[in-house]
Amino acid sequence: MSVEGYERNIKLWDFMNWNCILNLSSIYDSGLIFSSCFIEENNKIYIITSCSTNSEEIKIFNISGIFIKSIKDSREKTLYVDKFFFKKNNKLYIISGNDGNVKSYDYNDNKLYHTYNDHADAWHCSIKTFYEGDKVKLIDSCWKDDYIRIWDFNEGLLLNKIKTNGTNIKCIYIYNENIIFVGCYDKSIRMIDIKNEQNIKTFLGHKDWVCSINKIIHPKYGECLVSQGLGSNEMIKIWIDVFKR
Repeated sequence: MSVEGYERNIKLWDFMNWNCILNLSSIYDSGLIFSSCFIEENNKIYIITSCSTNSEEIKIFNISGIFIKSIKDSREKTLYVDKFFFKKNNKLYIISGNDGNVKSYDYNDNKLYHTYNDHADAWHCSIKTFYEGDKVKLIDSCWKDDYIRIWDFNEGLLLNKIKTNGTNIKCIYIYNENIIFVGCYDKSIRMIDIKNEQNIKTFLGHKDWVCSINKIIHPKYGECLVSQGLGSNEMIKIWIDVFKR
C-alpha cells in the first residue's frame, strides 16, 4: 500500500511485479491522508483510511475499492491509524492518533471504546500496543513534548508518563516489555528503559526528524535497528550492536 497524502489517494501494488492493482482516489473531500493500514476480518482484507480534518470519519474499504462502512464518532484530525486484535475477547479494535488525544474503536460493534487524553494539545503521532501478562498496554507520543504515555488499553487509564529528553517524538518501536526506542525531532534515536524510566542510549546520525524505526535480522550482523529520517536528504540507516547492554 502507498499513500499520497495531499491527493487523498491510496494505491495497492502487486509486490511481485509492482503493478498497481487498485487506485482508490478522492477518498475525502478535504484534508490529507497521513496514515492508513490493512485489517483482516473473516479471512478478508480491508483498508482503513483516516483524514486530517474533523469533518469526516475513518473509512473502511475492501481491496477492490468498495466502501464498506465509516467508524462512528471518529470525526477527528487524525495523523495515525492502526489496528489491534485482543485475543481474550476475540475483538478487533481501531486506534487513532489525533490532534489532542488518542482513541480506540470497537470495530465489530462500530463504536468508540476509549479516549486516552492527558491534555497534551498536539498531534499524537505514534501509538503502539503490547501485552504485559494478561494486561494490554498502549504507548503513545506527542509532537509538543518529550514524554511517552503508557495507558491501560482496556480501562483507558494513564499508568505512567516517562520523560525521554527526546524533543518532539515522532515514532516508537517496542523491542520488548522493558525496552522501547523513540525517534525524535532533534535527529536522535533514544533507547528507553520504561521499567526504570531511564534513557539508556542515544544514537545520532540522522540529518532530520527520525520518522520510522524497526528491527531486522541481518545475515551478517544479526539483530539490527533500521531507521528512516524525514526529507529527501535522508537515507535508511542500519544500526548494529544496538541491543548489547
